[in-house]
Amino acid sequence: MAITVDQSGDVWVAATNATTLIRFNPASNKFTEFKIPISVKVLSVWGMVVDNRGMIWFTSADDNSLWRFSPINGSFKQYPIPTPRSFPMRIAIDNQGGVWFTELFGGKLGHINPRSGEIVEYKVPRDKSGPTGVSTDSEGNVWFADVFASKIAKFNPKDPTYTEYPPTGSIFSPTGLAVDSRGHVWFLEHGGSLFGKFTPSDNSTVKYATSITGTYPTTLPYWLAIDKVGNIWFNEHSGNRIARFDPKSETLVEYELPKGKIGTGGIVNALHFAIAPDGNVWFTEWTENKIAMINTSLPIKFKLNVSQRSISTTPGSSIKIEVSLLGRSDGPIGLQTSGTFSFTGKLLNATAEFRPQYVSNLKNAPFISDLTVKLEQSLIPREYVMTVGASDGAIVYSVMVHLEVRVEG
Repeated sequence: MAITVDQSGDVWVAATNATTLIRFNPASNKFTEFKIPISVKVLSVWGMVVDNRGMIWFTSADDNSLWRFSPINGSFKQYPIPTPRSFPMRIAIDNQGGVWFTELFGGKLGHINPRSGEIVEYKVPRDKSGPTGVSTDSEGNVWFADVFASKIAKFNPKDPTYTEYPPTGSIFSPTGLAVDSRGHVWFLEHGGSLFGKFTPSDNSTVKYATSITGTYPTTLPYWLAIDKVGNIWFNEHSGNRIARFDPKSETLVEYELPKGKIGTGGIVNALHFAIAPDGNVWFTEWTENKIAMINTSLPIKFKLNVSQRSISTTPGSSIKIEVSLLGRSDGPIGLQTSGTFSFTGKLLNATAEFRPQYVSNLKNAPFISDLTVKLEQSLIPREYVMTVGASDGAIVYSVMVHLEVRVEG
């Protein structure tokens, strides 16, 4: 299940059915196992991190504990959670070395002082709270996603106080969450196919859609991490992909994972991933009993551009966008669209048509297609974001087009 990578590049994985912590050294291709001294037969580990001292921290929902492992002497230490059946989920380390974790069924945030071992729990002041993803910002605030309340929230441990965002329930089943260097809070909607950015300074939210696979109605974005240069990484559960979003260029690259042999529909259940110091992305395949790596140093073979990235229009209108592909591909490439018109990412009260939609092989000469988007009169006026992409079966490369649909007149 959970996975993390330490500063030396070693990969750490929780083997749920073997109740074992595993270290994998990519240089030697060697696995080393450490049996966890736990009484349960199955270990559900939904969070794992490395602290600044190299200690491995992980959650254990089955025995309602957090655990710490020392790679130096091979010792484990258990931290039982005071609230029964709290179901600890994700972990974050703050700038003081404190360990924060979420309690999905306990409805609480927890904090461990690594020096004293003391656990302090903070109850979320609402009924039916379900904290999931957690992240800390530069000011020491703790941000978390509340999957049951469809909110994201900030906890200030100095007061202590909770603040919920946004005021209206406009986020659908959030799970993954992380705060970037500029204070933006990125979140994923595991109930659909959307992800987004919340800006606390002006209380604004911008959402984006993944591309659509066609296999399932939603891609179910799950957990989220931010790399050294600010790219947003996340896994798509039913989409069977790992995705990278560049906030500066608003481009999305989705890496298609090779289909598995055990899981339904070939989904490998890449439930967790971690970014290594060298920038490569490691992930677990829960169904296939494997770990795998995306080599991020390899160049993307093709890119897509559009003639307009921001459009203002009205319901009932038609939009013309020129789409160009440049690069190389030995196989066919297909163009596609999705957007924030619905929580699934599918176009709702709008249609899109490419002419042409496919190119059999792409050389260095650009491939040009005309995209026509027809908006129905019933489309509600507001801000939308369209995802215009191209897929060669291995990756989907997409750009975002902002669409302001205003009231006529």
